[in-house]
Amino acid sequence: MKNLNILFSLFIIVSTCFSCNDDTDPKYDPNAQTTDPVITSPAKDEQLVFLKDQNQQVVVFSWNPSDFGIAVGAANTLQMDKPGGDFSKTFNNLLTTSSRTTEVTVKQLNSIMMALGLFDEKPTPVIFRLISVAMGGEEGVSLIDGFPTLISQEHQVMITPYKDKIPVKSNLYMTGEVFDPTHNSTWVNTDAAIGGLVQPLFSDINDLGNGKYYYEGYFYAGNFKLVPNPPAWKPQIGQTGGKLVICVDCIYEDEPDPIEVTADGWYRFDVDLDALTYAFTPIPAPTLTAPAAVEMAGESTGGSIQSMAQTLLPFNPFIWFVKDLEIKMGGLLFNLDGTPYGVASDNTSTQFPYGKVQGANFKDVQPLNEGKYRVMFNALTNEYVFIPPAE
Repeated sequence: MKNLNILFSLFIIVSTCFSCNDDTDPKYDPNAQTTDPVITSPAKDEQLVFLKDQNQQVVVFSWNPSDFGIAVGAANTLQMDKPGGDFSKTFNNLLTTSSRTTEVTVKQLNSIMMALGLFDEKPTPVIFRLISVAMGGEEGVSLIDGFPTLISQEHQVMITPYKDKIPVKSNLYMTGEVFDPTHNSTWVNTDAAIGGLVQPLFSDINDLGNGKYYYEGYFYAGNFKLVPNPPAWKPQIGQTGGKLVICVDCIYEDEPDPIEVTADGWYRFDVDLDALTYAFTPIPAPTLTAPAAVEMAGESTGGSIQSMAQTLLPFNPFIWFVKDLEIKMGGLLFNLDGTPYGVASDNTSTQFPYGKVQGANFKDVQPLNEGKYRVMFNALTNEYVFIPPAE
């Protein structure tokens, strides 16, 4: 969930920054002398040692402010990457503030190191930088057009991380009337309903912060919304005028409208939280026969065979689900009616928590973290999603 919360936070920042400019905002003078921000704390090449039992401690970041050559406010985004990185991932953004100093928890910094693949518990170089944009308007929260973006030089700090779970792409769920043949007006959004009336979406991109998800299956006509963290209703995602709207902490009267399915049928539903778009594409009713048994087996399951259940969506025999499955490090395969399926043998990208399996030229699925998971498998598309326990 943490990286999806970061995405929602960035959405607020971006939507705020691109509010309409005030007519009284100052204009940029191209002849003015500008000054990039300079990170001053932690000191360059300072040694920091992170300990798991002290992960709520904070690291204080301070900087000399940017100067746009005229008196304007500034929004400063602090970013983190490994040497040679380009700061292009959503998780590279730590936070945005108008202050000249900020605090970041050891837990958040260590989590990004895990995401960057910096696992070794030894002094490791990490780079930080600041991006400053000019802000104005009556409240000082609107991006002013015409001003340059000022970027600090990269600032290296040596950090010794502690080994922790590798951050993975967050899960996203649908909740509402579309998986309930009774069209119950009381929407269910409970943890226990995950896999049934609360359906997780799938994805073919496992990059942290990536906002693309989809689902292929049967929908009843009705309304639904998207939520990242059942049973919480906030954040939630609905729509206004056919465009997705992310509601982080809005009151009930300001919540977006639900997403509507106009007719019963088989659909592919696509979501892009980055572009704030969604689409329903009708698909033919399946002609293939759903498997009679789906199992998981391998080193990750302790060598035992774990059967999945088909009973949560009786109108869609292709959805299989298992809960409270203890996953260990190592590989696993899905067995469909006794035939093993794995990820494509030539696939070098991360296939966790989302992936797709095939019955030939395959290799084991490799979970990134141990723990007790729920797993959903869509036999219509041979795709899976691992759902970790809530923190």
